[in-house]
Amino acid sequence: GKRSKATAGKMKAEGQKKGYPDMSLDKACGIYHGMRIELKEPNGKAPTKEQIAWMRRLREEGYYVVLAYGAEQAITAILEYISLKKGEAIEHVLNGDKWLYAA
Repeated sequence: GKRSKATAGKMKAEGQKKGYPDMSLDKACGIYHGMRIELKEPNGKAPTKEQIAWMRRLREEGYYVVLAYGAEQAITAILEYISLKKGEAIEHVLNGDKWLYAA
């Protein structure tokens, strides 16, 4: 999201990496190690190159990764994720056209 220079500097000092998803849920569900959410404003911008790279990398490493436009999409995705039973997967990729399949 939009941050002041002071906030960005503080996050960097805390070890935050540029483009890393905004939210983490470190709970294994289904076939996934955990969940990562890149949260955008409703009707917001497409993710940056750094965000796309992180989302793809985390997905390859076994995380369920979501690009959510607004809190409602994020909440729906979290509820779907935590309802998974061991061995289950989520077949669709929320807003995948904007990051997973983008050039």
